[in-house]
Amino acid sequence: MYPSRPGLLTGFHGCEKSVRDSIVSGASMLKASENDYDWLGAGFYFWENNYERALEFAQNPPGKKNLKCLLSWVPSLTWSNLCKILSKIFNIVEITTPMNFFRNLFNRTKAATLQCPRCLGKGHVDMQDIKRLGKELRWAPGKCAYCNGTGRVEPDMVSKVAVDEGYLTTNLSNSERKKIIDGDPEAIERMRAFDFNVDRVTREIIELYYVENLDAEEIAELYVRASEEAGDKKNSGEKKEMLKFINHVIANKK
Repeated sequence: MYPSRPGLLTGFHGCEKSVRDSIVSGASMLKASENDYDWLGAGFYFWENNYERALEFAQNPPGKKNLKCLLSWVPSLTWSNLCKILSKIFNIVEITTPMNFFRNLFNRTKAATLQCPRCLGKGHVDMQDIKRLGKELRWAPGKCAYCNGTGRVEPDMVSKVAVDEGYLTTNLSNSERKKIIDGDPEAIERMRAFDFNVDRVTREIIELYYVENLDAEEIAELYVRASEEAGDKKNSGEKKEMLKFINHVIANKK
């Protein structure tokens, strides 16, 4: 049905008539798709030598209204012409062979952002996220600190900071957040110290409540007294926050 010879590609892409006309006239270029349902990642999707499959997708696009037109782009496209078009789209200067093109293309597209694994792309964490990550004692619903509220993260983010890292919250300054992500040794040490101290205090509260049979008010008074003896006088607001945290630990361990 379609010409087949070395160096010739025929691809079909579904779009609205206005988009087709704009592209054919040279007024605009196709925009890379970045939807969650894009099974091969961000990019331009074409059905090679398959008008029917492209039409089917255009008539039943995930999450979109049916499209009113099917764009055949381009019926006769040589490797040389394809290189010129793709180099303009991706700003790749040197494309001489298919292997060289895809090497350049994948080197560029590997930096595409991913859905945030902490908030699952919402931009904020809710109780389901908090329970899923086991952070009932650390977090409250609100803006996602992992993606900074954008719902997207860089591909290497997970390898730099654990998704459930309790230290990475919206209470951190932007500079401290950046240092943690960049692996600054001093910031990493502060993170580890924070995690250690929170875990230690949590265990102490549980022991004081269940073993020593102290209530939340008595436990809070112990911590306030210890802080004041160390020269760290607590104000009423800090005392309330301490009591709130103690009650939160107790409630989640019952």
